[in-house]
Amino acid sequence: MHPARASALLAICLSCAASIAEERPAAAPVRAPAKPVPFDPAGFVAPFQLPADCELAARGAARRNPDEGWQGLRACVDRRGYRRGSGGFTELRGVLSSSWRDQLHRNRDAPALLARIVAERGGDVAADVRSIREAGLPIYDLSDVLEDPAEFKGKVVIARGKVERTRAGSGPKALLFSEWTVRGSEPRDPYANAFRPQNRGEGRENVLKPTGRRTLVRFAGDPTLVFRDTDLILLLRFDGADPDSPPLVTVLDSFKPAAILVD
Repeated sequence: MHPARASALLAICLSCAASIAEERPAAAPVRAPAKPVPFDPAGFVAPFQLPADCELAARGAARRNPDEGWQGLRACVDRRGYRRGSGGFTELRGVLSSSWRDQLHRNRDAPALLARIVAERGGDVAADVRSIREAGLPIYDLSDVLEDPAEFKGKVVIARGKVERTRAGSGPKALLFSEWTVRGSEPRDPYANAFRPQNRGEGRENVLKPTGRRTLVRFAGDPTLVFRDTDLILLLRFDGADPDSPPLVTVLDSFKPAAILVD
């Protein structure tokens, strides 16, 4: 091909390429992905005036995001100021439903959450732990583990009572847990429950009675908090019993029981 003609063809091709490049739309700017909004437990529970409503909302959140749902449930349990009863979270039945079953087995803080609910309900440990066991959760009361100490060694226990320092003869001081059971008395005010049909136990005061069961105590954390109150719901680990000594438990957490018993 003649050089002049080749140069002309090259110029035409370069002109066409430039024209195509000018007509091609500019690429859209790349945007950084939006940062996820962190879950706000305090904001989540703020609208709810009843424990059942808060639990149902947390259950819905768990269907979308199990971790956020569990955070929401914990916030429901931690909240004070509900309109009913003591103002604490008392919705044990909802928490023990199948909706939370996997979370209760998986989360390490589930036993403390359940013990807190037992306390807010007035501390009828025998009845509430029975419900917890019926839901398939390995949490026991003291009477269960003392029947077969070897079998239940290491198990989690919820119990009600007090821890006190005692001295045997001239020996060193020991820490002793004395268990109590609770029953509700008749309502103080016969009209106290007239407008609260949802909670049959509201208005009944706690009546405490010693069971006679006692254990030695040690602590996983700060023991001073336990001695501030004489009546506590304790989350315990059962450490077994030797033939020549009382049973031994480790205090994992403690909660002050509400004064009003909820059925």
